[in-house]
Amino acid sequence: METKVLSYVAVLLLTTVSARTIERGAHESGQDAVIRTLLYQNKDNMLPSLGMTVSNITSKLSDLRNKLGMTGNVDEGLEVPSCVGAEGKISGNALAADDNSVGYARTPAEIFRIVYGSGNESMPGGFFPVGCKGRLAESFLSSVH
Repeated sequence: METKVLSYVAVLLLTTVSARTIERGAHESGQDAVIRTLLYQNKDNMLPSLGMTVSNITSKLSDLRNKLGMTGNVDEGLEVPSCVGAEGKISGNALAADDNSVGYARTPAEIFRIVYGSGNESMPGGFFPVGCKGRLAESFLSSVH
């Protein structure tokens, strides 16, 4: 909780858009890294029902998110070729991030294309078969139309 409070205070103190973007990316990257670290610890475990390892599954999910998001390769599995890993040397990928180790940002449109599973930010499905009805979702969708 303390980390979140300090993070929000830092956001209030940051005055430039680029600085705020960096802070948000770093915060999200940190949260993502915790989950990805737990997955990484189990990366070689086989899931018999799927016939794949945890690492294989995360790579396939990342490929799908990249395809649905339509903005290139901004999501990566738990293992990558070392030439694209941290400092161009590491194949372990607990933190999917850019060359500066800042997590990739996604626009609202990209997020809707992914969570709807349709590749179309205006076509509900996936995790939200009847669409999103929250204030942010409705605000975004009204600006698209």
